[in-house]
Amino acid sequence: MIKESVLGKIPELVFHPKGRKVLIALAALLAVLVIFLVWNRTLAKGGTYLTQDIVIGEVLNTITASGVVEAENSVPLVFKNSAVIMAIYVKEGQRVKKGDLLAEQDDADLRTQYQQQLASLKAAEARLALAKAGARQEDIRQAEESVNIARITYEQAKSNYNRYEALFAHGAVTRVDKEKAENDYKLAEAKYNQAREQLRALQAGNRPEDIMAAEAQVESARAQLQAAQNNLNAARLTAPSDGVIGLVSAVVGQRTSGVGSAASSEDGFITLISDRLRVRAQVNEADIGRAAVGQKVFFTVNSYPGRRFTGVVESISTKAVTVANVQLYEVIIALDRQDTGLKVGMPSNVSIIVDQKAGVVLLPKIAVSYAVQEAMRLSVQSGPAGAQGGSGGEGQGTARRQGSGGGDGSGDERRGSLRRQGSEDGKAPGDGGRQQVPVLVLEGGKPVLRQVQVGISDNTNYEVISGLKEGDKVVIGSTAKPAGATNRQGTGSQPLPFGNVPRGIGR
Repeated sequence: MIKESVLGKIPELVFHPKGRKVLIALAALLAVLVIFLVWNRTLAKGGTYLTQDIVIGEVLNTITASGVVEAENSVPLVFKNSAVIMAIYVKEGQRVKKGDLLAEQDDADLRTQYQQQLASLKAAEARLALAKAGARQEDIRQAEESVNIARITYEQAKSNYNRYEALFAHGAVTRVDKEKAENDYKLAEAKYNQAREQLRALQAGNRPEDIMAAEAQVESARAQLQAAQNNLNAARLTAPSDGVIGLVSAVVGQRTSGVGSAASSEDGFITLISDRLRVRAQVNEADIGRAAVGQKVFFTVNSYPGRRFTGVVESISTKAVTVANVQLYEVIIALDRQDTGLKVGMPSNVSIIVDQKAGVVLLPKIAVSYAVQEAMRLSVQSGPAGAQGGSGGEGQGTARRQGSGGGDGSGDERRGSLRRQGSEDGKAPGDGGRQQVPVLVLEGGKPVLRQVQVGISDNTNYEVISGLKEGDKVVIGSTAKPAGATNRQGTGSQPLPFGNVPRGIGR
């Protein structure tokens, strides 16, 4: 009676909209169960499963980049003046201290210029001393005698003029004689006044303006002497800081161009490399958003395989450089310790630590890859059988369309969701997010599908949030040759067999 009542309601359910949705859901669930049973049965046929134990360990999420070891400072050294190199005291690779003599020029001409400026300074200082000291007593006495002589001459000329003027009034002399006596008198008077002024000037000393002018000449001569001294000192090239000689590009007897040459000022004939090293790495534009100043870094170099060097991100360039149509950003890495084994120019493989967790349950990524590959392969083989699992003409057709992604599109959504769950390159784990991934856990000698919640990941493992514990065995491969392995076309776009399994399975 019960069967008849149910069967009697099938036509009603088929034609009723809500009943039709119920039948579609039942058909889809039945198809999924059939696919899963076939898939599980196929996995159990022959062969040996390759497994790996779930362990506790560390997940290291990093940004990988290529870099090169470089010096924090590389200083090109050149002589200031153009002259012949007389001696070079260092070789490439030699370590020097600040102030060490590196090379010398022939300084004969520079020394002559220095002596000339020194003499000019002494002459200017002597003139200043005379200006400040004033006239000597001998000069003052000589000026006084000159005044006395001028006064006597003046008085004689005046007396003679007075006499000629009286004679001219009596007609005893001519006008010419009188005018001549008058001119002599005026000339004598002028010389007398001049002598008196000179005496007063000597007695008063030099004016302040004269002394200031003499002082300015001394300062000018002293500055020229200092310039000559600097040029002379520049003929000796010394190390501005501690470091290593990286390049010596000249020989004794060669004439250097001095700082006036653009080539020498940029390259230098001696290059001093600082003791402190750093790494300049180039990070791809896809990863630069995860890099930040202060992140820890480790790197390796080919010269020391298996050895790790550590540092920290010091700066990140805001401007990209284009290499082979790829945008790269330069990241400067400061070393935690200056290792003498590192050399400038060594290429390095850099890993910038974005996230790091220790003491977590580790899920090998290879286990997820194997589960995804097997599921996609078996979904192709068991797809038609799953479609036949429905009952009723319309129900079969509906289940087939639903299983193939037709109908209301929910099949596409479920398949897309589980593809994202099974993807090893999903952004969620790498970015510290959480997601569900499929894995086969060996229980009683048989693989059991389980969904595992994972967090961050590295190149090898996922961090397990829930779904696995230490000691569980996950399947990473099988020695059995899968049936139909020769026909693998199109598997990359097929739905996973557990695409419609409720999320509660395996938890």
